[in-house]
Amino acid sequence: MKECPKCSKELDDNSNFCNNCGYNFSISTEDSTKENESTDSEKKVTSPKSKKRIIIIVLSIIVAIAFGVGVYFFATKNSRTYETANELYASENFEKALEKFKSIEGYKDSDELAKSCEYELTIDGQFMRSLKKSLQKRWDLNKEYESQTSYDEKKAMNAYCDAELEILCEFENKDFENSELQEDANTYIGYLKSAKESLKYYSIDYSKYDTQWSKIYAQRTILIKKFTDKYGLKVDDSYQSTLDGLIADSQAAEERLALENSVKNMLGDITYKKEYVEYGSSSYILTLKNTTDTKFEYFFLEANILDKDGNIVVSGSTGSIDNWNPNAKATTHLYLDKEIDLDKYQIEYTAEYSVAD
Repeated sequence: MKECPKCSKELDDNSNFCNNCGYNFSISTEDSTKENESTDSEKKVTSPKSKKRIIIIVLSIIVAIAFGVGVYFFATKNSRTYETANELYASENFEKALEKFKSIEGYKDSDELAKSCEYELTIDGQFMRSLKKSLQKRWDLNKEYESQTSYDEKKAMNAYCDAELEILCEFENKDFENSELQEDANTYIGYLKSAKESLKYYSIDYSKYDTQWSKIYAQRTILIKKFTDKYGLKVDDSYQSTLDGLIADSQAAEERLALENSVKNMLGDITYKKEYVEYGSSSYILTLKNTTDTKFEYFFLEANILDKDGNIVVSGSTGSIDNWNPNAKATTHLYLDKEIDLDKYQIEYTAEYSVAD
C-alpha cells in the first residue's frame, strides 16, 4: 500500500493515479529524477578539481597585478626620485638633493640641477642666498615702518642696515671661489656700514647725512644690479617688483655717480685769487671751468678751510653760478668770516648743484 501525497488516501502499490483526487504518480517521479540530476550537477561544480582550478585562476590574477605594480614602480622610479630631489632643492636641503640628482644621472635636467646644488653648497652660493634673504628682510621692515603713523626715519634707516648686516657680516672673512664676487660682497657690506655711519650726522648736519646716504644708496643699487645680472640674484615673486624698482634706479644712479666724479675732478682744478683780507673777514675770487658734459641750472660751493691736522678752521660758501654750460669758464666769490691766508691751509670743497632740464 502507498499513500497519496496529495490527499493521503491509501492506494495499491501499482496505482498510477489516485482514484480520489486524480494525483499522477508518474509526474512526481519525473520531478524527483530532475531534482536528483540537479543535485548531481551541483556536486560536480563543487568538486575538488574545480576548486583547484579556481585557486589557480585567483593566484594568476594576483601575480599579474603584483607584476604590473612592480613594473610601474620600476618604470616611474626616476620620476619619483626626480620629484623628491626637487622638493629637497626647494627646501634648500642641497646635500640630499645632490645625492638624489646624481642617482638619476642623465634624467631630464638632473645633471644641471646637480651642478646647481654643488654651487649652492659653496661660499659663493651661500652668500647669494643670504643676500636674497637680507634684502627681503630689509624690504619687510620698510613696509612695517612706513605703515606706522609715527615714522622715525633715523631709527628706520638704522634698522634697515642692521637687518642686512646681521645676515651678511659672516661673509667678510670667507674665501669665495669667485674672487670678483668676494670683492663685490665685501664692498656691499662696506656700503651698509658706511650708510649706518652716516646716520651720526642725521641730527647735527642733516644735509651731510642726506648727501652721504643718497650716494651710498646709488652705489648699492648699482651693485645690486650687478649681483642680478652677473651672479644671478633672484628674489621671491612677492618681492620682484621691489627688486625691479632698484634695478631701474641703478641707471639713474650710475649717471649721478658719473656726474659726481666729473664734478669732483673739476674741483681739483679750481684756482683762487685773494680779493681782500681785512676787518675780520676774507674774500677770494675762484675761477673754475665746467669740464663735465652737463649744463647746471645753478652751481655753488661750500668750503671748509682745514689746518695741517685736518681740523676745520673756518667754513664759507660761494655765490651761485647760474645756467652754466659745459666747457664754460666762470668766476665766483668765496666769503669767509675770518681773516685768513688760504696759501697756508687746505681747502675742502663740496659742490651743490642742480642739473638743467
